[in-house]
Amino acid sequence: MNEQRFETGSSPHVVVSECGGALVIGSWKGTAVLAQSAELTANTPNPEQLELASSGDLNLTVPEKASLTIQSCTGPLTIKHVDGFVNVGTAVQAITLNDVGSAKIGTAGKLKAENVNGPLSVSTAQTVKLRNVADVVIDEAADDAAIHFATGAVKIGKAGNRITLHTINGPIIIQQCHEAQLGNLGGVNQVSGVSGTLWLMGGLANGEHRFQTEGDILVAWPADAPLTLVAEGAVIDNRLPLTNATTTKLDDGRSQLTGHIEQGKPFVSLKTSGNIGLKPLRLSEEAALSASDFDFSPPPPTLADVVGTAVSTTFPNATQAQIAQITTAIETHLAQAEQTITPPTPSAGQMAAAKAQQKAEKSLQKAADSITEVQARLTQPPSPEPTEPEPEMPEATAVAPSQTQILQLLKDEAITIEQANLLLDNLHKT
Repeated sequence: MNEQRFETGSSPHVVVSECGGALVIGSWKGTAVLAQSAELTANTPNPEQLELASSGDLNLTVPEKASLTIQSCTGPLTIKHVDGFVNVGTAVQAITLNDVGSAKIGTAGKLKAENVNGPLSVSTAQTVKLRNVADVVIDEAADDAAIHFATGAVKIGKAGNRITLHTINGPIIIQQCHEAQLGNLGGVNQVSGVSGTLWLMGGLANGEHRFQTEGDILVAWPADAPLTLVAEGAVIDNRLPLTNATTTKLDDGRSQLTGHIEQGKPFVSLKTSGNIGLKPLRLSEEAALSASDFDFSPPPPTLADVVGTAVSTTFPNATQAQIAQITTAIETHLAQAEQTITPPTPSAGQMAAAKAQQKAEKSLQKAADSITEVQARLTQPPSPEPTEPEPEMPEATAVAPSQTQILQLLKDEAITIEQANLLLDNLHKT
C-alpha cells in the first residue's frame, strides 16, 4: 500500500466518497491525515476539508477531533477513537464504532458500537448491538437490536425479532418488535406493538409506564419496590404481595388485576391479549424469567360465563345489551332458586310428642316382626318321631296344639315371654 500525508489542521472534515474494500479509520494527536491505499484519489476543496476515494482497502489516521463522512463502503467499516461527528451513508457489511463522539448511520449490515459519547441514530441495519452509549434512535433493525448501558433516551421504531435493553437511564420508546427483554430501566417507558413475549426484570422509576403486547408479559419485580399496577390479560398469575389486590372480568373476557405495593408512585400498565405472570425478585436471586415459572391454566367457567354462552347461542341475533339483560335476569332467578328455606324451630311439646310417636312405632314394628317370625316356625311341619300315633282330638280342642306349640317354643327358649304373650293374645282374638 502507498501512504500519503495531507496537512489539515486539528479538526478537519474528512470525506470518503467511495471505498471498494475494507475501511479502517483511527486517530492520532497530529494535525494531518495519513492515508494508505493501493489506489487513492484525493481532493482538498479547502484547508479544513479532505475528500478521498479508493477502489480497494483504505486505512486512515486522522486528528482526534476530526469529523467523518463515509458516503459508500462495500467492505467492513471500522472507526475508533474519533471525537468528532461520524456520518455513514451506506455500508454494505458490518460497521464497528469504538470510542467516537456521535454518529449517524444510514444503511448498514451489522452495526456494533461501544463507547459512543454523543447521540447515535440508525436508519436501517440488519442487527444492532450497542454498549455504553448516550441517546439512541433506531428506525429499523431487520433482526435483533440490543443495547446495554445507555445514559440517555432510547427510541426504536421497528425490530424484526428481539429487542434487548438493559440498564437504560433515560426513557425508552418501542413501537414494534417480535419480542422485548427489558431490565434495570431508569426512565419512563412506553412499549407497544410487541407481537410475542415481553420480559420485564427489575423496578422502574417514578412515572407512568405502559407496556402493551399481543403475547405474554412476564414480570420479575423487586419484592420491596413500590408499585401501582393495572394489568389486563387472558390469564393473570400474580405472586406479588399486592395490597388491595382486586381481579375483575372485562367485557372482552380478559381479566383485570389492580393493586399496589407501599402506595408506589411508579404506575405500571400492562395490557395484552396473552397471559401475564408476576413474581417477586429478591436480591439473592438471579433475574431470570420463563413462562414455566407461572401457571396459566384457564380458570373454570363461572355461572356468568355459562349463562352468557347459552344466551348468545340461543339468541344469535341479540345485541350485547340484550344478551347482558337476559343473562342478568337468569342469574338472578338461579340465585333465588338456590336459596335454602330454614324450617321453624319446633316447641318442646312438639319434640316430646314426636319422640313418643317414634317409640310407639318402634314397639309396634318389633311386635309385628316377632309374630311374623313365630308364625313362620309354626307353619313348618314337625319332624317325625318314632312314637305311637296319638289318638285323634275332638274338633272342640283343635286350638290346643297351637297353644302347646307356643308353650313348647317358650320352654325351648326359642321365643321370649313377651313374644309368647303376644302370640297367645293373637290366637284368642282369632
